[in-house]
Amino acid sequence: MNPVVLPNLRAASFHFTSPAVVDMVQHLEMPMLETFSIEYAFRQFQIGLPSSSPRLKILRAQLHYPPMNAGDLERALEMLPDLTEISIDVPHIISNGDVFRLIPVHDQLPLAPKLKIVRLLNRCFRHNSCEWRTLAAMLQARFQATMPGVSRLHTFEFSVDDRANDHNLTTALRTLRAQHHWDIRVDRECRFPAWDELYLTSV
Repeated sequence: MNPVVLPNLRAASFHFTSPAVVDMVQHLEMPMLETFSIEYAFRQFQIGLPSSSPRLKILRAQLHYPPMNAGDLERALEMLPDLTEISIDVPHIISNGDVFRLIPVHDQLPLAPKLKIVRLLNRCFRHNSCEWRTLAAMLQARFQATMPGVSRLHTFEFSVDDRANDHNLTTALRTLRAQHHWDIRVDRECRFPAWDELYLTSV
């Protein structure tokens, strides 16, 4: 399939129920794209992302088919250095290494250095793979960012699946919020945007 160029498109939302059409997105060249939302039931995360959209600022993805492949999120973030918001509801996509790469180390910029809004669900984390100290270090580094080129995080949302038992984690996040007065929202305080709830005014 030859690429289809959409040279002036700045916002795009997709909802798929069949894997047969998901890879269509990779054949769309959207060089001016700034906001992108996708919801689908398919196995690979990266296959549904735009292949050439370096200006992308908002990424929202909902995927309802575990498991994920290791490194999918890291590769996606490497492709999209200008992201200011990432909202992810994708089972088992986040590892401890992914969280660590969001932390500035010495003079090295982290992944997605311009992030201001992060929305995650507890099921995004691989089982027993993300340590609390890594997540806490990332939140501290990004909410209190001082490195040139790294934006300060404004909001971190952590939704909890009703079937999960993450009481210790949600309690720890609330404690961080109380200690530092950061905008951390937990469980029912969170609201994940719908796939078609995407506007250029969000940028």
